[in-house]
Amino acid sequence: MTYEIAFDPAAGHAVLTHTGPISSEDIRAAGIDLIARAAKEGFTRVLVDVSAIVNELPAAELFLRTEEHSRLGPPRPRVALIGREDQERDLRFIENVGVNRGMPLRAFVDKSLALEWLHGP
Repeated sequence: MTYEIAFDPAAGHAVLTHTGPISSEDIRAAGIDLIARAAKEGFTRVLVDVSAIVNELPAAELFLRTEEHSRLGPPRPRVALIGREDQERDLRFIENVGVNRGMPLRAFVDKSLALEWLHGP
């Protein structure tokens, strides 16, 4: 699995893109890297795009990584999670776990809605 984090000050948010096969450790590493870069570069909004991953992880792994990410920071960026329609069940699960732990996180299958929420009040 590969991930990339890019910050575009003109857009007002960073983009974390996951591609290919993904593991629980990949998610962990990306979250730690994201928080470190947010602290260093000062971004407060992130679009996390998982639409290009090619496998699924068990719900227990999604729970553990989301719960772990809820304890990372500060800073705690506002996160819009975007994926494909066939990923919607997992996206909603991640959103529920994150929100229940106080994360400013929402999941979407529509990028325009994700960006609207990300830059909203």
